[in-house]
Amino acid sequence: MCSVLFATSNWLDSHQYLALWLEGIALLAIFIWDRWDSHRQHQETLKQMKIMESHAIAAKDAAEAAKSSVEVIISKERARLGIEEVELKFLTIPTDQQRKIRTAFGNAGGDAVVQFKVACYGSTPAFILEGYCDVSITHSTGLQPDRKPNVPMSLPSVINLSTQGIERDTPVFESIKEATSSAADKYRCFIHFQAVIRWRDVFDKKWEINSRHVWVVTWTVTQDADGGFFSWSEYTQENEERAT
Repeated sequence: MCSVLFATSNWLDSHQYLALWLEGIALLAIFIWDRWDSHRQHQETLKQMKIMESHAIAAKDAAEAAKSSVEVIISKERARLGIEEVELKFLTIPTDQQRKIRTAFGNAGGDAVVQFKVACYGSTPAFILEGYCDVSITHSTGLQPDRKPNVPMSLPSVINLSTQGIERDTPVFESIKEATSSAADKYRCFIHFQAVIRWRDVFDKKWEINSRHVWVVTWTVTQDADGGFFSWSEYTQENEERAT
């Protein structure tokens, strides 16, 4: 027995290089297996990340689709206001009545008024915050930069689809006759109408519409008792709605 153990010990002593090779091969095998297993786990992690990314993209697309649907509904249902049928109308009344109008309007021109309608669109009401208009006369198409609508429209607090077009008018506070009396200005002037309405919809969003109309008015001199007559045409118009 002792001889066998002694022989085995001697063999191991004489073949240590073989044991080292076997140990090295074993370590290399463990290393290769570890790398392969790590690569497999890495690939599995990448697959999971791609799946999670696709789920995230799908969730984002679904959220954007839902948001778009809500925006479409809001756009369809929310109240819209329009300032329509804006017309310049001269007052064909006797001169003494014009004087009465001038007195009533604080020595206003009394030559004409601007008439318009306020209408509501959409299936939900508009809650009016404020509304103003203004009429001015210049000798050019440009408006005075600091000129803002300041005459209250006296609109109801709520306007909805069932409300018929609300008719309003505002006088031309300056004398058109005087504005067109100068030959240097070619007996011509420009009348500017401005209006702004601000409201809140049922979705608690605030909106504003701005409207501007410009007419060119000419006084044609004649030899009859009236001394001449007015002619006019719309020069330009602008309407803009925006969120505030």
